[in-house]
Amino acid sequence: MGEAHRSHLLRETGEGFRIVFERPVLRAIAVLVFSAMVFSIVPEGLAAGWAADRTGGGMDAGTAQAVIMAANPVGYILGGLIIGRLTTPARRLALMPPLAVLAPAVLVPAVLDPPPAVVALLAGACGFAVAGIVPVANGLFVQALPDGYRARAFGVMASGTQVIQGGAVLATGALAERFPIPMVVGVWSAAGVLLMLVAAATWPRPATIEAAVETARAESARAGSHASPRGPVPGDRGREHGRHRHAVT
Repeated sequence: MGEAHRSHLLRETGEGFRIVFERPVLRAIAVLVFSAMVFSIVPEGLAAGWAADRTGGGMDAGTAQAVIMAANPVGYILGGLIIGRLTTPARRLALMPPLAVLAPAVLVPAVLDPPPAVVALLAGACGFAVAGIVPVANGLFVQALPDGYRARAFGVMASGTQVIQGGAVLATGALAERFPIPMVVGVWSAAGVLLMLVAAATWPRPATIEAAVETARAESARAGSHASPRGPVPGDRGREHGRHRHAVT
């Protein structure tokens, strides 16, 4: 940008938060993604303590920790491949609310203190369900976001995800100092089910989503038609770099 088009960092940051949380569809996506991060990271974050407290079946603590930590990413990869390849875009969008509820629900049985192998299966199932949420949310977020706000809006999502994941691990780690880890994970996940039920109940209707996408396209087209030959205008910030697809998380 030219010097005349630049503004203060705090103002740019505020604009990013404003566009994400003032628009209903973008706000719904942010709530869903952030909520998913609150509980899906917990088994991985507490894996070391969990493995040290509960080993069995000939599995030492180091192996148990590795299995628990790897389970969620492996489940995410499998979920992304299976859901992404075997379902249509419309079906993936329809599956987001039920998968959002399922993701924390599969971790609730952790309260029964299962062995590490079962914990890994639960964490893998959670990752599988989250894979049906985040990639679809990523694509929808791009479509419902005007081009000129890509960098700022994705900055909000990326930083928010990091803060929420770190906060969830810190909070559950503090609780695990007072209560057994299985109880912490099970109760935390049960609270996640309630949170996701609210998020699913308030998820926008397809007509609302379609209208938001059309509005974003129209705003991007207007910004492009008014772009200066010498550089972007204020409403067109980041357009050139924004053509690339970024990840929400």
